[in-house]
Amino acid sequence: MKLRPLFEGELRYDESTEAGVAAFGKSGDIASYAQGDGLITGERLRGRLRWTNHPRRRADGVGLPDFHGVISTEDGADILFSSHGYNVGVRESAKPHPLQPFQQRAAVMALTLAAGDDRYRWVNQVFAVLEADVRPFANPEHWRIRAFECVNEITEEPRSP
Repeated sequence: MKLRPLFEGELRYDESTEAGVAAFGKSGDIASYAQGDGLITGERLRGRLRWTNHPRRRADGVGLPDFHGVISTEDGADILFSSHGYNVGVRESAKPHPLQPFQQRAAVMALTLAAGDDRYRWVNQVFAVLEADVRPFANPEHWRIRAFECVNEITEEPRSP
């Protein structure tokens, strides 16, 4: 498999929309919700993002992002997206918060897209991966992202009998 660049950009949290609950008492398992926006740029995709994230944080501290949203392209199309994966702590905070002990986190996620506009129907067959540098204490929380289309190299090569 090879990775073909799809886009890069940023996600910004609207912290006024954040809500979270301890899903199982004091186990450390937390469910939450937030909304935000962002911007992506790339040769094939560019535009503004609107999204919701309904992540869960496991008792071991690993975050499970669950993003759903829309890319509004510069030329007027809407592309839906969904992204799920892992968000792990990288650098501990000097002043840790009980719900967030890390000042930097790293996320890796699967990404799928859906478009009805003829110009972007090609995204309906794209399976992509997304990486992120997460800064939870930025004001607002900020994710620097890069997405790559996964290209199946097995079927690109001629098969011998």
